[in-house]
This record gives sequence, structure tokens and C-alpha cells, in this order.
Amino acid sequence: MRIDIRICGEGGQGSIWAATTLGMSAVKYTNLHAAETPFYGPEITGGYSRADVIISDEEVDFPEVVEADLLVAQAQESFDDDYGVVSASGHVVIDSTHVRDTKSFNGSLLGIPASRISEENFGTDRFSNTVLLGFINAIFGIMPHEALAKGVEANSPKRWSQKNVEALQLGRAYVESVAGLSKNLESFRRWKQS
Repeated sequence: MRIDIRICGEGGQGSIWAATTLGMSAVKYTNLHAAETPFYGPEITGGYSRADVIISDEEVDFPEVVEADLLVAQAQESFDDDYGVVSASGHVVIDSTHVRDTKSFNGSLLGIPASRISEENFGTDRFSNTVLLGFINAIFGIMPHEALAKGVEANSPKRWSQKNVEALQLGRAYVESVAGLSKNLESFRRWKQS
């Protein structure tokens, strides 16, 4: 099993934290291997940022995504810049609060209003990246939920750890709330076999 993931957004949305947490959780709490490569512009917040994370049951020999099995886009500009890296059989997940124009992409696309969910539950969109992690893990079966929850808690600043764990659960619960989505999960879980 191997899955090549790119998480992209704007600086301050936590794309790099999300990818790092996903990779760390895979390595520390499962028997999987992972490699993560961050990229960000010179801006502190608001500029383009992304991170590639590759999770595999074998050692990862090259830490950057060439063709993404999964692209997670948190902002319109990052979606526009990165949807071309998605493989023919890959999937795109968007934060539909911020990514609205997807006409140019013809592949498998799923949306979740992650920023709105975070805002409604915590009064801030700070936890939208973790809502997205819960959503993609529930759909794509990257690792057991408990492993990712441990990683989220361990990789969060103490003052935000409980809210991040709650946000992870909100993303997971959203899959159950979307009619038909939870019944068709196997169609999303066909990753490259090593």
C-alpha cells in the first residue's frame, strides 16, 4: 500500500502541520513508513504553502509527490495551482468554504465545508485543517482513526490538543452525515499496491 498526498493552502491554514501530523501518526502509531516535504513562500501568512506526505508499507525513497493520489486543497489559489498534479485515478478534497470554482477539474472531487464547521464549533477556522484530516482519513482509510487521533493530540500545542481531537471527530462524522458517501467508501480505498 502506498498513498501520495499533497495538502495545500495559504500560510496560516495549517497545511504543513496537517501533513506532518499525518506522517508522524503513520510512523509512530502504525507499522507504516512516511516521508513529508514542506514548501512555503516568504510570506508569514496568506502566501502559498503545501506539504507532500507519502505513506507506505515500505520505505519511502523519494519524499516528494510526483503524481498525487490525493490532493487536499484549503484555498482557491492552491487548488488552481495544484490540481494538475493529481493522477488519473486520484482524488481531490476541497474545503468548500474557500474553494468554489472547480470547473477546470474533471476528476474525482469531494468537498467539505471544513472552515465553516470549525467556525461553528469553535468560533474560529483554526481547526479546519484537522476537520479535513478526519474527513480524508474516514473516507480513504489511510490509518486507524485511533492512531491519527493519538498523533493529532501529540502534535498539537497543549492548549489546542483537545479541540484538535474534537475537530478530527467532526471531520469523521461529516462522512456519516453525507447521504450515500459512507456506503461507498471501498471505491475510494484502492491505493497502489507495493
